[in-house]
Amino acid sequence: MKKLSLLIVLFSFLFVACADKKPKDKVDTSTEMEIEEVDTLIMDSLTTEMEQTKEDLEEASEEVDDLLKDL
Repeated sequence: MKKLSLLIVLFSFLFVACADKKPKDKVDTSTEMEIEEVDTLIMDSLTTEMEQTKEDLEEASEEVDDLLKDL
């Protein structure tokens, strides 16, 4: 009985291993383009934020220079 159950388990593993796999769905090019557009928008917003931060730093350094001149 043990040999029969072992053979059944072995054959079931073989059938599962040799079964046809489902083909993977192809990614639409429109989806890839949308992802690239989102990436571009994120990069643009980060660039704008970095420019604003740079301007704020320049203004702050000018204010510090003015305060040091007053001292």
